[in-house]
Amino acid sequence: MDNEASKIIDDLGGTAKVAALCEVTMAAVSQWRESGIPKPRLMFLKLARPDVFGPTPSMKRRKEDLSEAESVAAEARQS
Repeated sequence: MDNEASKIIDDLGGTAKVAALCEVTMAAVSQWRESGIPKPRLMFLKLARPDVFGPTPSMKRRKEDLSEAESVAAEARQS
């Protein structure tokens, strides 16, 4: 069993929800639990449900840049 694939499928709502999202059979998704999610499907799932996979590195950088800009602006207002 591919524990990472099973966790992703569970986090996405389970076999039936992932099957509906990917427009495949539940049997196909069940097989992914054993053999891993095919790369093209995994890429689709990451785009379709970024909330499950967390922020990408570029999103983290943007948040850090925004946070830094807010700090600089706050300091400028206090001066």
